[in-house]
Amino acid sequence: MTAWDFTCNNTNTISQVVNFNSTFSTATATVPPDTLLCSSPPFNMDFTSNGSTPDVFWDFGDGNTSTLPNPTNAFADSGTYQVMFVAIDSTTCNIADTAYFTVDLQQAAVFNAQFNVPTIPPCSDPTLIPLNASFTGTGADSLVWDLGDGTIYTDSTSFTYYYATSGIYTVSMTAWDFTCNNTNTVSQVVNFTSSFSTATATAPNDTTICSTPPYNMDFTSDGSTPDVFWNFGDGNTSTLPNPTNAFADSGFYQVMFIAIDSTTCNIADTAYFDVEIIQAPTFIASFNLPVIPPCSDPDSVTVNANFSGSGIDSLVWDMGDGTQIFDSTSIAYNYTAEGIYNISVSAWGFCGNDTTISEVFNFNTDSSLAVAYAPEDTLLCTTPPFDIGFNSYGSNPSQLWDFGDGNTSTDPNPNHVFADTGNYVVTYIAIDSSSCNISDTVEFNVTLLQAEQFSAELNFDPPPPCGIDSMLVELAFTGTGADSLIWDMGNGDVFNDSNVNYYYTVPGTYQVASNGLRFRM
Repeated sequence: MTAWDFTCNNTNTISQVVNFNSTFSTATATVPPDTLLCSSPPFNMDFTSNGSTPDVFWDFGDGNTSTLPNPTNAFADSGTYQVMFVAIDSTTCNIADTAYFTVDLQQAAVFNAQFNVPTIPPCSDPTLIPLNASFTGTGADSLVWDLGDGTIYTDSTSFTYYYATSGIYTVSMTAWDFTCNNTNTVSQVVNFTSSFSTATATAPNDTTICSTPPYNMDFTSDGSTPDVFWNFGDGNTSTLPNPTNAFADSGFYQVMFIAIDSTTCNIADTAYFDVEIIQAPTFIASFNLPVIPPCSDPDSVTVNANFSGSGIDSLVWDMGDGTQIFDSTSIAYNYTAEGIYNISVSAWGFCGNDTTISEVFNFNTDSSLAVAYAPEDTLLCTTPPFDIGFNSYGSNPSQLWDFGDGNTSTDPNPNHVFADTGNYVVTYIAIDSSSCNISDTVEFNVTLLQAEQFSAELNFDPPPPCGIDSMLVELAFTGTGADSLIWDMGNGDVFNDSNVNYYYTVPGTYQVASNGLRFRM
């Protein structure tokens, strides 16, 4: 309805929907197509309604029923069952609708296979040993065996097979159930290889050692066998994998090594090698190095050295200054220039080994001096007690301080308190008994002055409430020893008198200063 008010130029519409249709809804039962299920008992099967009605009824054809919309039924046996589904809606014109479908339940096939894999004995021919296999399942419509070497057997439930060559093969059986459209493959890896391992004795090369008795020598097996046996050729034996044998004398020895493994085809293997033991030479040298006295200045010094070893073929002395002396067991060498010399003797023996023995000779005269350093003369203005720290310089092992007031100290860096002002001559002595001069002395002056005291007074009456035209400030210097005075009134006015009476005529905050002393008002 639409209404107009022409006077106020206003309009409005009011609407409502009315339904003049009749309801002709119907309940409809919708079922799936007939179903084939291959399984093993119990045959659990899920059912699903289409959800178009609030209530349902199922009859599974085996005596079981359900009113659940999506039930599960456990059929006890295989077979064919007619399932009834009723869709119920009391608000519809027909109230209920019924539909049927068929469920065919079949026992599923079982696919199993058994492989009889023999153990291949070591050192045997695996082609003479059979493989036995059989199908142990049920319900198979077709079988295919793949022996892993290109051989295929079809529809055989059991067989015996000999491999033509040794090897590792994957044997598989594939079974089909055409009714349930099911297939499965069972596989197993079979090892048709024989262990032809052999014990192998690996011996080292012939060995020559130079040593001193007892001649201890280490032996090492290659670790390829669990057991070993050693015969060292000197009457000693061992079953350790890595033994040590002490030969009593030098000489030639034939060592026998046996590697033993009872799981191998040959069980044991033997190898031989030679050991030559030589008495090693000895290398002994002594050096007689002179000591240079401190503060001396010799023109030359003589170094004596001796070689007392045995079994050597050659000697070389290196004197450290470019001079070499060959095959002398005793030397006396004269040095004429100061310096540090690395003296060495190198010896070679018939074992092919060599060694070098060295000593360092320091041909330098010690001319070190004890040196005392003094600081600048010191002026100190302070108040008593007059405490001053002093520091020594250098690395002198000892020192002596004389402070000029009757007091002394042996500390390297002492602190001293002077009782009175005055001028003091401080003496510092550096002492080193290992130096040529033993001690050295310096003096310096310390002047101590009594510091003056600076103080001042400021007096004024605070202004009364509501203010006044002027305010009197009285200033006075109360310290001692001032050479000059400056009063700064904080407003630009400056005075040099020891006493000042000053009138402020302008209200404000002023900071009055006198030679570092400050007042705020």
